[in-house]
Amino acid sequence: MHGGDIRHGGDMGIYDSNFGTHKLYYIKDCVASRFAFACVTGLDFYDYITENGDTPFGKVYTWYDHNHDASYAKVVEDEVPEGIDVIFAAENAFTALKGGDLVSWDVSANPTVLKLNDVVKVFDSGKQDSIWKRRPGFTAVTSTGRIYTWNGGETSAKELTFTSATGSPFSGDDIVSVHTTDFAYAAVMKDGSVQVWGEADKGGDIRGIENQLSSDVVDIFSTSYAFAALKKDGTVVVWGDESRGGKNNTAVKLTDIKAISSTQLAFAAIKNDGSVVTWGDTSAGGDSSSVSSELVSGVKDIVGNREAFAAIKSDGSVVVWGYNHGGGLIASTDGVTEPTENANLVSRLNSGVINIQATLFAFAALKDNGEVVSWGRDYFGGDTSAVASEFVPDPNSFSLRETSIVEST
Repeated sequence: MHGGDIRHGGDMGIYDSNFGTHKLYYIKDCVASRFAFACVTGLDFYDYITENGDTPFGKVYTWYDHNHDASYAKVVEDEVPEGIDVIFAAENAFTALKGGDLVSWDVSANPTVLKLNDVVKVFDSGKQDSIWKRRPGFTAVTSTGRIYTWNGGETSAKELTFTSATGSPFSGDDIVSVHTTDFAYAAVMKDGSVQVWGEADKGGDIRGIENQLSSDVVDIFSTSYAFAALKKDGTVVVWGDESRGGKNNTAVKLTDIKAISSTQLAFAAIKNDGSVVTWGDTSAGGDSSSVSSELVSGVKDIVGNREAFAAIKSDGSVVVWGYNHGGGLIASTDGVTEPTENANLVSRLNSGVINIQATLFAFAALKDNGEVVSWGRDYFGGDTSAVASEFVPDPNSFSLRETSIVEST
């Protein structure tokens, strides 16, 4: 079975004499860039192969494009050692760590390789609610506290130095988390302050708001061009490209916020009372006025793809807004013909939804009876008609919300 478009990592065309073609066994971890996969073998694999006189524990297998796998895999085979402890992913690159030795490579037919030593900590593009939101770069910290950053495809890393509000230097040990737009980085420090670097107008400059970001920041979210920092008191501070999320262009104050999601160009935040406020590019989810009456209460989760949002309410219903061809309308679309709302899909999404996942231009909702409902661009997963029989719920099955384990006597 393929995992998607073979040009974007969907073909497991890997050959190894221990496995045979198209199979991977004894994997301890897998990560995904936007267009590729990488997996590292675990202890069980080590035990198995040792019996055969070989020891590829911590071996990395990676694939992305059916047409270029041979040259790509050869570079990885030559440059990435066995014994890898952990692997990280960015938008178009991977980083592997063995002890303190780091090797990073981009996803291309002829990857560029970067190496660092004495590394104790690595930050990739941060938590994201969708793989497509992977951002370009990595940040690494050495045992002496030195900080390095780089994007995929670079041959050397840039060393960073930060100074606290009191004038004392920060160490890499002071970094709690790192977040990125497509052009800039923002780090949350142990003292709750924020340090930034990168392109100034896309998130790399906080002059004028540095006092608001000097303490109490607990998390940071991003579009491709702007950041939003959530503070302990529920207020949100935004900066970056003002038309793409870097300015609150609504009359609603960004206070009493408990959760934030993003598309490529807009943010959506849930308040403690279950209402939603959106800002940023209006065509990419920054304008929710068409569904505002449905977002005044009861919203418990929001997922964003590239240009649309989908909210799950406490009654299990779904509300969407944003680009019609990208999931902002409950319909399957070819991306060309203007779609109309699909009454059948709307009905199926009126209750029972417990989770939503996103691709670039589509959503898939999991219901409490095991049913899966998708909508958006068909090429990106918005049309499940070809596998509809696989998603029919069993009428005799239990509810996913009501499962329990009872010990037999």
